[in-house]
Amino acid sequence: MEVDRMVIRIQQHLCPFDQIPVEMVSYILQYIYHAEDIVRIARVNKFFYHLTQSQELWRRCCFANYNSRLFRIERWNNDWRKCYIERVRKCAKRVNRILVQDSVNSGSFYTVDPDGSNKILVTKDSSRKIQYQQGTWSPLGDLIAVSKIDMEGSQKYSITTVRNDGEVFSVSPSPYPAFFIYWSPDDTRLMLLSNSQRFGFNIGLQYIDLLSSQPETVHLVDTGRPYFLSWCYEDGRRIVVHTEGSRLEVLRISDNPELFMSEKAFLKIDIDGAKTSAQFTAPFWNSGNEVVYATTARKRANTETELPNNKEAYIVCGELEDNVVTLEELSKMSTSQLFATCQELQLNPQSDDRTYLLSILSEYFNSHIRVKEEIIMTVDNDYFSFVVSKDGNMIAIVSNEQLFVVNKTHYRQLKGQYVPVKVTEQAFAYFWSPNSRYLLFLTLPPGQTQINENRELCWSIHDTLSGETYPLHCFRVSRELVNNYLPFFCQYAQSLSFFSPDSQYFVYCDDTYQQVYVSSVSKGSKPVKIGTGVMATWSPC
Repeated sequence: MEVDRMVIRIQQHLCPFDQIPVEMVSYILQYIYHAEDIVRIARVNKFFYHLTQSQELWRRCCFANYNSRLFRIERWNNDWRKCYIERVRKCAKRVNRILVQDSVNSGSFYTVDPDGSNKILVTKDSSRKIQYQQGTWSPLGDLIAVSKIDMEGSQKYSITTVRNDGEVFSVSPSPYPAFFIYWSPDDTRLMLLSNSQRFGFNIGLQYIDLLSSQPETVHLVDTGRPYFLSWCYEDGRRIVVHTEGSRLEVLRISDNPELFMSEKAFLKIDIDGAKTSAQFTAPFWNSGNEVVYATTARKRANTETELPNNKEAYIVCGELEDNVVTLEELSKMSTSQLFATCQELQLNPQSDDRTYLLSILSEYFNSHIRVKEEIIMTVDNDYFSFVVSKDGNMIAIVSNEQLFVVNKTHYRQLKGQYVPVKVTEQAFAYFWSPNSRYLLFLTLPPGQTQINENRELCWSIHDTLSGETYPLHCFRVSRELVNNYLPFFCQYAQSLSFFSPDSQYFVYCDDTYQQVYVSSVSKGSKPVKIGTGVMATWSPC
């Protein structure tokens, strides 16, 4: 209705369209999330028709209606409008169910409709000796992965995937218990994080390929501590990892089929020049080759200098650049140029043999990638965190306990004059809605200065469209959420969602009586009880 009224007003007034700055109209259009609204605006005149053909506008429309990062846009020749018409619009079927970890039946999982009806038990053999944890929806909502611990006799671990109707899809025995599960964008692979004495004090990164001839096999890919990761949702073949406080790398699935089902299935690519802060946790792989992370090194006059005492850190958007030198280009260089290049890269060549120099340089450029950094915000290096919105344009940042929102588009347009929007004085965790409009965050109840013994917190909403921030519901946080999810919410913000697919509702658990509630994001809304449990997440679609 709001769009209809806007279109009528535009048609009724003789507006000199050629005098309206295109940037201003484009800014208004970025808040249109539905294709039907875009079509109505396009019918006003040729000026608006031209603006509505923007690929960025249709990309946002795809995100709002269906998480389009799940698809490879190359299938539609990089045409987001065609992607919407042929893929998103045809995906009328929505899962729209809630996965609940029950507190009554030994931590079993069940799915339920948003109104509490049609309950389906997912883990049917839960007991005191067989327990499940880390239930995680697949991006397309047709599968659920859970970590199983069988304590009958000697402890046995496995990753079980089940369909949302409860039918078992696959069982992959694992030598280690997984405490984090992360689906690939196309529902075909699982990345796992595990602890084991075999890793010493490190965390093991493992993966399962569900479409391979050995879907029951779990492969160890890497180790480190701590360990955080983010999938590239546009190609589903690359992962950026942050580990050991300073290591930022890209893991790329090998194109060699002989290595595909082995520990060498992922190739490591170092990101040169990325000096990360040890305080930040999970990086975010944004659209294209852009990765959001935190660094303590700021480039001045083409050099990197460490800040005094590391009192500050920088939230940056790093654009990963393709290798600037190929093997063909190396072959055209003289031997002396090859040797000088090796010295410049500090490869310490042991010989001036041409074949040897070509070999080590080729190996270097195949395993390294450069990054071009753009500083988004300066934060206190003692305590900060950040979460990127689903469309990649909004970044929620906590610095010194204060919560800010940065609009990346506005930041780049205003450059040094942009001021981040301050949302609240204190936030413990925060999550973006699928349409990137709402920021759901946890804070203290009104009038409370610290967390009390009842673990009471308050869900609040920040509406980026209206700029309004308001509290919704105070509740008692479950131990499951406090112990297993909130300390690493920046990582879980990428693998699960509390929001409904249309971004109009969210689900949460109140530990007072271990009840599950669904609430609207609207101001003054009342929660509706739908069941019992200690942890609940909504299907992505």
